[in-house]
Amino acid sequence: MIKLRRFLPGLGRVAAMAAACLLALGPAPQASANHGDIHATCNGNQPVVTQRPKGAEHVTVVCVDGIPEFTVTPAPVPTYDPITQARPQQVPPDFGGWVTVWLNGHPLVTPYDPIRGLQEPGPYLAKSTGRVMMPVRFFTEAFGGKVEWDQAQFRATLRMDGRGKSVQLWLNKKEAQVGATKANLDQKPVLFLDRMFVPVRFLGEGFGAQVTWDNANSSVRVELSGARCASTVYCGEVR
Repeated sequence: MIKLRRFLPGLGRVAAMAAACLLALGPAPQASANHGDIHATCNGNQPVVTQRPKGAEHVTVVCVDGIPEFTVTPAPVPTYDPITQARPQQVPPDFGGWVTVWLNGHPLVTPYDPIRGLQEPGPYLAKSTGRVMMPVRFFTEAFGGKVEWDQAQFRATLRMDGRGKSVQLWLNKKEAQVGATKANLDQKPVLFLDRMFVPVRFLGEGFGAQVTWDNANSSVRVELSGARCASTVYCGEVR
């Protein structure tokens, strides 16, 4: 008991000094956190977003015990429907008019890019040749395929599951390859807004589809047997 009493005054002095230090330091600094390019802090349980780039509105910031937490909320991909909505303001060279392409009964829908702030251009009629030019990525991915881009050779390789072959295309070259067979296009692939455009008939028939031009409605119908236009981004609904 004597020893304990001897140390009690010393413990009181330590506690007093610790309290004084806390008062001198003031309130604890606010916690901050990042989610990609989104920066946020917490003022109590109130989130304060100090930086949010355009296109990141689908990320919600909440404060839990004064610490920012980020939740990604699912949001529909903003698109434009080629049948009912306005066309992109920018048009490609040799532009002869927009064309609607139907993929197994679904009109192709091209997405809006919120990061770059531009509407992806859809199929169009080439004025000089009368060919309907189609974005290769939109066509292939609409049917569940994949596109590989070789920047060194300016080459796109298209692969469609279950088709047993690939299609290779080179920018600004009429030469192409379908499986192991060399082929020629009647118009060179062109680049517009970072997208490669190729005659839709070549794309469709390269994978065994039937391609029909509807002159009265300025549209093309592509029927790919055994495939389904099922992409939530590119396949619109029949109206």
